[in-house]
Amino acid sequence: MKRCSYNPHPAAAAPDSIAFTCDAVLVWDGGGPITCADGRRIRLAGINTREIDGTCRKCHPCDRVLGTVARDALAPLLGGSRGTTADGHIRVSARLSCNVTGFSYGRVTAFCRNTRGTDLSYAADQQRPT
Repeated sequence: MKRCSYNPHPAAAAPDSIAFTCDAVLVWDGGGPITCADGRRIRLAGINTREIDGTCRKCHPCDRVLGTVARDALAPLLGGSRGTTADGHIRVSARLSCNVTGFSYGRVTAFCRNTRGTDLSYAADQQRPT
């Protein structure tokens, strides 16, 4: 039986405290990363989606929902799409209040709420097509 090794890349830049604010400007897929104006990248805790190209990370659960579909369900919670970058990121504009849960692949992992108080992890999961 082949074992999978997991490297959460703990060298990621930690926020100044466990709770922080993010002015979201970009989103990649349904679980993130969400890029903040200060350059910080957030992976939403509790969300696992396929990669944008439809593949799944080795040794991780493989969600049946495509990364693009999950991202498009998350974008409205981040103020809606404000266009797309050349590499496929969706431009967004939303202030988030986040609480760090750890680090994953060079990103902060966190539960975040938008200014309406919506928990993005819960709402993104509920908005995805079944």
